[in-house]
Amino acid sequence: MEINPLYLDRWDYLISELKKEGIYVHLVVFSFHLYAKSADNAKTFADRTLHKMMMYLDGKWEMDRFRYAVNTLFHHVNPYTSMAWKDDPVIAFVEYYNEQALGLGGRIRPMLKQNPEAERHLLKYWRAFLEKKYGRPMKDAPIPPSSEGKAGNDFALFWQERAVQCAKQCEAIIRAAGYRGLVTNFSAAKNLGHSAARWEIAPVVDIHAYFNHPSNWMRRGSIIAQNSSIAAATGYWKNANSVKLTGRPFLCGEYNHCFWNPYRYELGMVYGGYSALQGYGALMVHEQAVLLDDSAASAPVNCFSVGNSPLLRASQFLTACLFQRGDVRTSPHQVSLLVPRKFWTIDANAEKGVSSSQATLGLLAGDIQHLAGAAQLLADLEHQRGLADTGRAAHQHQRALHRAAAQHPIQLPHAGGEADLLILLQRCNGGCLYSVCDTLCLAAFGRALRRLLHHGVPRAAHGAAARPFGALAAALRAEKDRFCFHAVPSFV
Repeated sequence: MEINPLYLDRWDYLISELKKEGIYVHLVVFSFHLYAKSADNAKTFADRTLHKMMMYLDGKWEMDRFRYAVNTLFHHVNPYTSMAWKDDPVIAFVEYYNEQALGLGGRIRPMLKQNPEAERHLLKYWRAFLEKKYGRPMKDAPIPPSSEGKAGNDFALFWQERAVQCAKQCEAIIRAAGYRGLVTNFSAAKNLGHSAARWEIAPVVDIHAYFNHPSNWMRRGSIIAQNSSIAAATGYWKNANSVKLTGRPFLCGEYNHCFWNPYRYELGMVYGGYSALQGYGALMVHEQAVLLDDSAASAPVNCFSVGNSPLLRASQFLTACLFQRGDVRTSPHQVSLLVPRKFWTIDANAEKGVSSSQATLGLLAGDIQHLAGAAQLLADLEHQRGLADTGRAAHQHQRALHRAAAQHPIQLPHAGGEADLLILLQRCNGGCLYSVCDTLCLAAFGRALRRLLHHGVPRAAHGAAARPFGALAAALRAEKDRFCFHAVPSFV
């Protein structure tokens, strides 16, 4: 395990400069290389499905690196700010593992054939789950071949339980390191099981969405569908939107309409417009929204690049107008979908998502609440949620982009003004930083985190953050038998 001091210094400098500009950081602890030595990066990337699955199962290799990363980074004092990362309010959110759920589903069985030790480890946890549930030995229980039948449903519930336990363990490590800000995970998962897990463990929901992701990136033989996102009823947006949870800020940490689909011009209107309608906290396009040197700008377009694509740069301009500036207002109308426990715990429904017809409601109306006591909880939230000021006022000419402050905002130790943008800083490993301006591409066109970031998280004088969602989360977690999705705001 190693963190290259050269790249760490670049991160420190970047964070200090972002802080000066009022730009928050979304920090991802694990991505692909997992703090392996540079010579091992290719293998670690190739084994990404294995590592993501093992993280659910307390894998020692993975958890040792997670602890190392958290303790090394959060106890590190940034020489440019004289603050430890754990205390710096510029780090708004910490995500444990980028798209961890991609280690599950249809990818598991082929991977297990190549990794018998991992299969034995999984069987140990799987059989222990069954023995606890049924009260009898299950030493010969196999891994179900599909999601069909009783075994398939049990397997779906097994992964839901492991998601909760994994997130709790990761949060405990981060809290022990002294970080008191917001945490989130499972950014690729759109099924009910992971939504139920988020309901229990995540004060913030983050999701990733791509329209027609290439089958193999830009490699030879890669294919991409050629249909329109609008003709598809915005399927990628509305499916991502369907994981919103009542009372939780909602972020989109990655999104794009991928090259070489011919309808990329739809991105700004579809994702920017409808996300504004829904009142999202932030949008972070992937990837390279800003390129600062001529050689990078003249590089060939790839399936995700924004900075060297005139079409997607225009799309980001539209997003800035519709979403950041507020040309599309958040709908005052709301619809909610209540998901009882007795529904998502049968018929392998934990592996399934919200139906397309239900998700379509997101194109018409906004987030809704039908939980007992939720109305009062959400009213209380208006006095609590938000992020601490990064340490510098936002640019004067951009303050008008923010909505009016709440009538009775909580009093916070602001240095003045609100933040303009949220940026995603996605850690790969200590020795590889993508490139200074690749992940630092100012990829966020957040609406100053709109409802979440408008006021600020109360922090102690020396930077230790209070948990702004503590009371709400505790109350919502008491609703053990059900969870509630947001739907969407409308133009009406």
